[in-house]
Amino acid sequence: MRSLTTLILLFTVGQLFAQSAVLVSGFNDKQLQSEGRKGHFQWVFPPEFTKEKIDGLAKYYASSFYYSFDVKTNRMDVYPIVDSEETRRIMLRFLGACQFKSVTVGDKVYPLYDFFDQYMHFNEKE
Repeated sequence: MRSLTTLILLFTVGQLFAQSAVLVSGFNDKQLQSEGRKGHFQWVFPPEFTKEKIDGLAKYYASSFYYSFDVKTNRMDVYPIVDSEETRRIMLRFLGACQFKSVTVGDKVYPLYDFFDQYMHFNEKE
């Protein structure tokens, strides 16, 4: 019974660490405000995210956004196919599918939904 408890504990701790990878915005606050209005977002992924892994996850969202991924910097630029609140929520869903719980912008860490509220909300262009 003790070994089963130990195994469950190790699995739980492993899951917590596996999901604690840090996603960093490629833009600072000012750039993100400006580019976000256009629907353009840029994220720098941790080294364990290869182009193959990104492609494998992003293929499910191909009808909503397109992207480029720089393998040297692990930087991903994301653009909506049709810019809307729904499309931006799908971009956020992609980050969740990558197991991120937050995005770092400068020296601030935003939980995903706070990041969405701060930077990703769609504003109808006048």
